[in-house]
Amino acid sequence: MLALPTVKGDDIETADLFKKIHQAAEILEALSKDQMMQEIDLKAAQILEQIQAKEQQIRSQIAQKQQAITQLVRSQTQTR
Repeated sequence: MLALPTVKGDDIETADLFKKIHQAAEILEALSKDQMMQEIDLKAAQILEQIQAKEQQIRSQIAQKQQAITQLVRSQTQTR
């Protein structure tokens, strides 16, 4: 960030304003980081939701195929 100016007599007010600006910049930086983390968390939650939906879809497909295999095995054993 910016370096604190040296203080000479009448420059005390300027130095005080500089400190306040510096503090405000630090607060804005912290808020920006917090907002970034919230956006990352939201994106991660969306990705997790997509993964879980895909997982459920795959599990459903597996169950259907297992049923089809079971029916095929039953029909094969009944014809013997």
